Amino acid sequence: MTTSISSCNKNNLKARILTAIVLIPIIFLGIIFLPDISFGIISAFVILFAGSEWPKLMGKHSLYDKMAFICGLIFFMAIGLFLIQITGHDGWVSRTLFSLALLLWIAFFYWVSYYEYYGQMLTQNHFVIGLLGFLILVMCWLGLNIVRNVEYGKFFILYLLLLIWGVDTAAYFSGRCWGKTKLAPRVSPNKSWAGVWGALIFSLIFALIAAVSFPLDFKQRVSLIPLSIIVTIFSIIGDLTISVFKRQQKIKDTSSLLPGHGGLLDRIDSLMAAAPIFALGLLLLGLQQ
Repeated sequence: MTTSISSCNKNNLKARILTAIVLIPIIFLGIIFLPDISFGIISAFVILFAGSEWPKLMGKHSLYDKMAFICGLIFFMAIGLFLIQITGHDGWVSRTLFSLALLLWIAFFYWVSYYEYYGQMLTQNHFVIGLLGFLILVMCWLGLNIVRNVEYGKFFILYLLLLIWGVDTAAYFSGRCWGKTKLAPRVSPNKSWAGVWGALIFSLIFALIAAVSFPLDFKQRVSLIPLSIIVTIFSIIGDLTISVFKRQQKIKDTSSLLPGHGGLLDRIDSLMAAAPIFALGLLLLGLQQ
């Protein structure tokens, strides 16, 4: 049995590495070379694929449920895009939407804490969970495209992705080495406080390097550091929030779309929280074009 489990873990790790080797160069090339419109369309498809997995978190598994959710998601994405287009990327709509996203993820922190303490979700209403899914995914997509359209947007998108991936990696290894105290054992038994501290230390170092490297003014350089730490904290909340939904439905992965990684929703759980908050931070720093 031990040999079998070990072999399974090794195969899963190999699949994760191979998937990453294939996808990461494609993502980087797309960010650097795709026009803004093409980036918006491709990122929309990524969000829609992730959205097709959301009904599982509602306890819905039929093709009809997936198609209905995708149609609803397209509708809300179109409304959000229209409002931002008529008011400008740095207009009051963008700032209001991302401020609401910030409040939403603060509320999700309470949601995660409630589940950790009581072992149950605040609500199991399918309509509410579906509506939350629309808000989370639409805000993520809009956030990514606002970041892409700020000054030095391509580099900030790369920075955001590298920050999220680096934080996840740092949390994993620091948790493996020193993770004795669990962060939220009911929500995610493998996460520890050591992982959180490893993630925060990485984000601090990475932000310092970026602040020196990016052609920003002094205020923007200094502000990028706390912004990155805040984004890191919310990325952890995003990860834990999706874990709560999965725990409630007793599922490990939302799909088998990515070999070794589970579903697409599992891969962007941190990004869903990080993108709109990072976008809000950049707008407040005056980095809009």
